[in-house]
Amino acid sequence: METGEVTGGVKRQHVLLEREIESLVEARRYGYCGWERWKELFFKAETKEELIGLLHFGFDVASSREEQVECVCLYLEVADGFRSFASVIPRESNHWRDPDGSPYVKSRQEIAQKARKMLCDKFFKTVEDKNYLFSWVPLIVERAVFEKLIWFFRERSYFGNLPDCNPLGKENHQDEICRAFLQEFIRFVWRNFDLFRGRDFRGNWTSEQIADATAMFRQARPATIEMLDYLKETNRLLFYEYRGDIFDIGAENWQKLEDLALMRGADGKVRFETIEAAVLIGPRIADVLILLRIILKEEERQKAIKEAVEARREAEAALAGLGVKK
Repeated sequence: METGEVTGGVKRQHVLLEREIESLVEARRYGYCGWERWKELFFKAETKEELIGLLHFGFDVASSREEQVECVCLYLEVADGFRSFASVIPRESNHWRDPDGSPYVKSRQEIAQKARKMLCDKFFKTVEDKNYLFSWVPLIVERAVFEKLIWFFRERSYFGNLPDCNPLGKENHQDEICRAFLQEFIRFVWRNFDLFRGRDFRGNWTSEQIADATAMFRQARPATIEMLDYLKETNRLLFYEYRGDIFDIGAENWQKLEDLALMRGADGKVRFETIEAAVLIGPRIADVLILLRIILKEEERQKAIKEAVEARREAEAALAGLGVKK
């Protein structure tokens, strides 16, 4: 296509027709390595604008499971510190300004914010497939993704990566998506594969794969308790449907609950001497801990009753076999 006359009366082609332009998204559709090319461009990029532009479509070029796992992990690493990039700068660092004199943290924080936005749009957003499975389920059982999620949402400070807990309840849209994801993710961790509406995605998993994932979930539960505490949603521990597993809660989880309820510091000192004292004026998690103890005690009582009834039935059957009347 011609654009008309230019200087000197020479006609020329459209400026875009003068260049070879590739599409990484189209390359993926036709089986070429769009993700590998994307990574090459990403790690060579030298400007904020280049990095933000590439982050906009990185998810669209990762096609295989291995590429998707790598993509999610990379985006989580880039997004770390999106709320306050200063929180991830080593204290001993002296590089607080860019070479052009602009604030060191500003440009990097904008890049991290873009990565987090794309995570919300492409990964955290809870979408059900035709089998009522959440779109993120197949990836979070990959150990690399699971461990990176636990790392990303680690409870560090007010400026961590967890959704902003606005006291006025005015979360932004990305925080809403992130909170909804964490709610389902944590429930998934506690319920061991027994998913929403009773769906189970494991299919043909081997017993070794199931055992490995189960151990991974159990190891992460103390961290999820911290997340729930930050979100002020520890009461969710009382309402998970998989009760048989929830109340076999594990010593490390009881310890985490007690540490948070007593407000135990890094030095081991506690703000409240007992859980009962914490219930009066302490964190809400103290109430949850008391209720969990009551529920566990009642479950043990009901179990003892059931065992006694069963033992009596067996004894009566044995006597009946001997011809002894009651």
